[in-house]
Amino acid sequence: MKLILIGNIGVGKTTIANLILERYKEAEFISIDKIRKKHGDGTIEMENYCKDKFIEAIDLTAKFQIIELTGVGILGERLFKLLSNYNRPILVFYLTAPLEVLLNRAKEKIWDTPFPHGKDNIPTAIGYTEDRYNEGLADNLIAQCANSILFSLQNNNETKMKENLNIIFSKIESYRNS
Repeated sequence: MKLILIGNIGVGKTTIANLILERYKEAEFISIDKIRKKHGDGTIEMENYCKDKFIEAIDLTAKFQIIELTGVGILGERLFKLLSNYNRPILVFYLTAPLEVLLNRAKEKIWDTPFPHGKDNIPTAIGYTEDRYNEGLADNLIAQCANSILFSLQNNNETKMKENLNIIFSKIESYRNS
C-alpha cells in the first residue's frame, strides 16, 4: 500500500507523516524534504538530483510506504506516472488549510531545508501551489492511477489534525491488506 500526503507548504504533511509512523513503525517514509536535507544545497542541479533520488526510493514491491510531497510540478507528475501501474491501494490525502494559516506557519517555521528558490520566496511558492490545487491538481494527479483514492482533509488546527489522524488510521486499516 502507498499512502501519499500532498498539499501546500506548511499544511502539516510531515507532522502527520511522523505521527502515522509512530503507529506504523513498519512503514517506510519517503519525503522530498528529507532527501533535500541529505543531498540538496539549494541549487537547481542538486534539486533535480534530489527529485531523482525521491523517485528512485519509490519501491513498487514494498508493503507500506508513506510518501510526502507538495505534489506540484514535475515531481508530482513523475510520482503518479510511476504509480500508474501499481496494483495495490494508493491512499492520497490532500491536506488543506486557509492561505492565511499557511503563510503564518511559514513565517514561524525554521527553514533548514535547502530550497532551490530560497526561503524568501516561500510565500510566492505557497501562492503558486494554492493556485495549482484550486485548478484541480489533486484530481488530475490521481486520475493517472486507477487504484488511487483521494481524501481531502482540512488541516488548519490541532483539533482538525487529531480528527484527520483518526480518519487516516481508519483508512489504513480498511485498505492495509488489500
